[in-house]
Amino acid sequence: MYLFILFLACFCASTSSIFAKLSDLPSIILLAYRLAITLIMLAPYTLIFQRNEFKKLNRTLVIKTALSGVCFAFHLLSFFEALRFAGVAEVNILVCLEVLFIAVFELLIWKKGISAKGWIFLLLSCVAAYFVISGGKGDAASAEFPNALLGKGLAVLAALFSAIYTLLGRNVRKYLSMPVYTTLLYTCSLIVTLIFIAVQKVPMFGYDSRNFLYSAGLAFFATILGHNLFSFSLKHFKSSMVSSVKLTNPVFSSILAWICFGMVPSIQVMIASVAMIFTIYGYIQCEKD
Repeated sequence: MYLFILFLACFCASTSSIFAKLSDLPSIILLAYRLAITLIMLAPYTLIFQRNEFKKLNRTLVIKTALSGVCFAFHLLSFFEALRFAGVAEVNILVCLEVLFIAVFELLIWKKGISAKGWIFLLLSCVAAYFVISGGKGDAASAEFPNALLGKGLAVLAALFSAIYTLLGRNVRKYLSMPVYTTLLYTCSLIVTLIFIAVQKVPMFGYDSRNFLYSAGLAFFATILGHNLFSFSLKHFKSSMVSSVKLTNPVFSSILAWICFGMVPSIQVMIASVAMIFTIYGYIQCEKD
């Protein structure tokens, strides 16, 4: 049952690319709508059934959660922008580099050693990532996405921000339940997003009504049934298991993109993507809990 929930979370999270592609909202507005609708769904339960837990909050937890929320907002913003310039398959596979960034941060900050086999898999995955980033030139995909390199760069940036908010959240989750942590996380992310909207003077309203449906889909499927169920699964599986299953996200996303938009990545990207998934999986297995 719990394994089914984990795969369900991965499938639901993969719909994020589809809803983002369907929407014609500016990325910053799409992010604000997604976070606001998510909080409308989540906050009432948290405030009614988990309100006593807010007493556990201290200055350190608030600062870490706020920083995590800022990184989560930048992660989603980079991800949405990446999808405007590159294909769904390439963007989602490059976001998997989160695992490698986490490994680097753990090595540099917490001095967590990496085995010899782990280093081999890390290097191989970096080589595979290079071929994903450089792939697509001279084929149909290059005509559809003339600025694909920019999109792929933004996908790598999304992976970096994802790694940071994951590491910060892993620490905070030791003291807070999932509903309280995610409510605070999304609230901080929304505040940062609204500040950016105000500074850039981007209109909040006046868009096609269909965009509200796409934003609701992002909130319910990708966030509530995606990100939140991932957090739930960490209580029943080792983090290595969750990270391994999350590698199916690019597969689900690519299949949905093919069905919905007819997007097919180049041969080089497909081969490099498969190689990257297996090398990251190999690293996870070498360094698992």
